[in-house]
Amino acid sequence: MAKVGFTFRESYYDAVRLFSTDEERGRFLLGLCAFAFDGEEPDFAGSSELEIAFACMREHVEQEVADRLRSSQAGSRGGGRPRRC
Repeated sequence: MAKVGFTFRESYYDAVRLFSTDEERGRFLLGLCAFAFDGEEPDFAGSSELEIAFACMREHVEQEVADRLRSSQAGSRGGGRPRRC
């Protein structure tokens, strides 16, 4: 199975630091990682701050995970630069 990942940008860190409690920070980070790695839609009901932050990050995380999967699959098919003789 291909390993996926995403870049945790400094702007994400800045947004997460603005949450008022450690509980919100943990809930958000676990939800973001579950979305990126497991494809699970996070449930941030009851917290508009978490919903807004996720909405701002969602598209980028989706695109980056898709790009990394595509590139790792292309590499496993033998694509890329030919070897030197």
